[in-house]
Amino acid sequence: MMIKINLKVMLTSCLIAMLIGRTAFTKTIYVDDDATGANDGSSWMNAYNWLQDALTDANSAEKPVEIAVAQGCYKPDQGRGKILHGQKATFQLINGVTLKGGFAGFDEPNPNTRDVNLYETILSGDLKGNDVDVNDPQDLLDESSRNDNSYCIVTSRMTLKTAVLDGFTITAGSHHGMCNKRGNPTVINCTFRGNRAERWGGGMCNNNGSPSLKRCTFSHNSAKYGGGIWNMKGSPVLTLCTFRGNSAKFGSAMYNYDNSHPQISNCTFSGNSAKYGAGIYNNKNCRPKVSNCTFTGNSADRKGGVIHNIHYSSLILTNSILWNNAPDENEIVNYVKSSSIVRYCNVQDGTGQLWFGEGCIDADPLFVGDDNLRLLPDSPCINAGDNTAVAFDIATDIDGKQCLTNNTVDMGAFEGE
Repeated sequence: MMIKINLKVMLTSCLIAMLIGRTAFTKTIYVDDDATGANDGSSWMNAYNWLQDALTDANSAEKPVEIAVAQGCYKPDQGRGKILHGQKATFQLINGVTLKGGFAGFDEPNPNTRDVNLYETILSGDLKGNDVDVNDPQDLLDESSRNDNSYCIVTSRMTLKTAVLDGFTITAGSHHGMCNKRGNPTVINCTFRGNRAERWGGGMCNNNGSPSLKRCTFSHNSAKYGGGIWNMKGSPVLTLCTFRGNSAKFGSAMYNYDNSHPQISNCTFSGNSAKYGAGIYNNKNCRPKVSNCTFTGNSADRKGGVIHNIHYSSLILTNSILWNNAPDENEIVNYVKSSSIVRYCNVQDGTGQLWFGEGCIDADPLFVGDDNLRLLPDSPCINAGDNTAVAFDIATDIDGKQCLTNNTVDMGAFEGE
């Protein structure tokens, strides 16, 4: 009897081990526009030349799948099938599929070497290769050479967090860089640069979508609402992200609309410009939570140099620095039954404002420089934050330095010495 039981246990254990082994196996598909082999995605030499071909392969494969993409420029209307719908062509993310850019690729001594900065992997909407560069992101909306670009370069429709985009530069979208429609993908180490939208979300448009973004950069994107990101009825989570030089009429870095509740931690907002709300614009029952962020050098033509709240929106802001934004006397404005809870923040000219709360200060943060938002050793922001407001899953700042270095968190996105 004991032998039978032991045999049954052994067989069950073997079956579980086989299932675990099957689940753990990840198929890798290779993409390199310089590869000269069989073009079947089986190795760097035989890599697919077009990313769309790899996505087609991954879509029918058993998951999980990883698509390794070498340095180069890839466009959504390229592929052997050629049924890609012109400007409507897009790279559609897939559940259980991780797209990884930044590999050295076929021509390099070690093709598996990965560095997203050194080996830039670009997903471009410039389908005809005729884009004219602009110096000011505001000019993107009127630049006619962008009219024939891809509407949306990357799309996440009805996806889960297992749909992953990691290590790409997304640029030259004519409607959006990326669109998440009821999609909740994971986006890591990506740069959204030089995208535009006539209305919503130049860099990224989240329509009922709640993506998770980590170490992403939104730079020189433009739109009427939300130059960097536009959210509607979503709760995206952003950590260690950078918003720089974006432009919009409302909310140049981010526009939150209609019950959007983003969580934003350890991010920087600098050099963004708008008519209203140069940093973040919240409209209609939005409740963003912002912690350990730095806002500087942003400018609004009218009120709300950093944050503009309207129509029953409520902001919770902690452990953050708002300094040298314009207009400086209106860093945060609340209209139409909106409110702000501001605690343990350094806000220029915040003293006396109704929202200037517990632990807040109004003192020069002593940045290392105008373009270096790290803190000098004698900054009043060091050890001046509230540990209870630190996001539970944030262990380091943007530089990789441990948070709570001296047992008390600092204000801003960078932990001091």
